[in-house]
Amino acid sequence: MKVLFVLDTLEVGGAERSLLEMIPNFTKVEALVLHIYKGDTLKASYETAGIRVISLNLVGPYNFQKAIMLVREIIVNEKPDIIHSVLLRSSLICRWIHYWDGIKHIGSFVNDSYVRERYKVLSFLNRTKLKVFQYLDRFTASWCNHYVAITKTIKQSNAMYLRVPLDKISVIYRGRNPDNYTNINETLQQDSFVFINVARLIIRKGQSDLIHAFAKVVNKFPDCKLWLVGDGPSRFKYEDLISELKLNKSVFLKGYRDDIPELITSSHCFVMPSHFEGLGGSLIEAMFASRPIIASNIPVLAENINEGVNGILFEQGNIDQLTSCMEWMYLNRNKAQEMGKRGREIAKNKFDVRVIAKQYEALYEKLFLQ
Repeated sequence: MKVLFVLDTLEVGGAERSLLEMIPNFTKVEALVLHIYKGDTLKASYETAGIRVISLNLVGPYNFQKAIMLVREIIVNEKPDIIHSVLLRSSLICRWIHYWDGIKHIGSFVNDSYVRERYKVLSFLNRTKLKVFQYLDRFTASWCNHYVAITKTIKQSNAMYLRVPLDKISVIYRGRNPDNYTNINETLQQDSFVFINVARLIIRKGQSDLIHAFAKVVNKFPDCKLWLVGDGPSRFKYEDLISELKLNKSVFLKGYRDDIPELITSSHCFVMPSHFEGLGGSLIEAMFASRPIIASNIPVLAENINEGVNGILFEQGNIDQLTSCMEWMYLNRNKAQEMGKRGREIAKNKFDVRVIAKQYEALYEKLFLQ
């Protein structure tokens, strides 16, 4: 059974990294990855993992007519049994192809695209573009055999706004390999208490809130450090903010890194202050690394963080609450460590990529036989 995975790009993102983790665990599926638009930072990693990649490298964020034509040509040549689109632009393209050609198509819901907070961080022009995409999303949503949502919250939200029947959406979580997190305390920083965030540097990930909260924490506890791992368009803004708050010796922008497991296991506490989110793969990685979690109380994160069990939640955007949570983690290290251990057990039962891969294969097989 051959599955063609269609993505917008192969830039660094949660969906792209999760697919890279999952495909090598398939035993019944021949996987082929196609990215439509220019951006291939992860292409070498895919190919190193033995995954065949086709790059169209179209320039410009839209160009739908040409994209549809080229993807149809690839489908004719490669003859996949199923196409699985992962992000919105690629999903729109694959829905049209499914509508015209009838090829079996699975779509993905990887975030809560209709949450109100999404509009707050966009310019007027980008809000207008988003509304156009949302109209197209609703108009074409029925042109798909089945959907996969990566959390229950995302399933409910998209089902409601897109009017997709609930029985047409399966929930399959993102996965990570627990074997990458076996020596979880060998690299732990001993001379400082390290908070870590792993995410793209963009407004909706909430790193500005985190930097402001950390400024208050480090004023009380000078041995604290903050690592921001990732890159993105807000990097220069955060560099200026760090300088303005005189945090150059305690906040470190680590950039894009391949050694995420080592960095997380070198830290003491993982912080996810997102304004809205899918299911961040880095959250799963932190749980496998036995790290306690501080997260904003948006529904997607609250679904996976049990208050006082594997982490603590704060009101999204409330810097004072975030500060208090960080101070609690610093002052209650034994309790925090127990939270981390419980988080790992939850992750082993819920997010093991080998189990996730089997769930996808079962879904593909079911659709293939229909």
